[in-house]
Amino acid sequence: MKKLKQLSEKIKENIDLLIESETKKKSTLELTVLDMKNRVVIAKGLIATAIAEIEKIKYAYRDAVKSQ
Repeated sequence: MKKLKQLSEKIKENIDLLIESETKKKSTLELTVLDMKNRVVIAKGLIATAIAEIEKIKYAYRDAVKSQ
């Protein structure tokens, strides 16, 4: 009986550890959302760079038209 009780406690302890470790892991959905947020930040930077390049081209075009 004592061995059965020890075995039962050991199983319960292992199940508790498993549940605890699984709840600490981030789910696939959470990881996907974090990845998407990071990509949005990168995309904003690329868009800002593109807008700046467009403005440079506009000024260059205006200067070219004025000098003709």
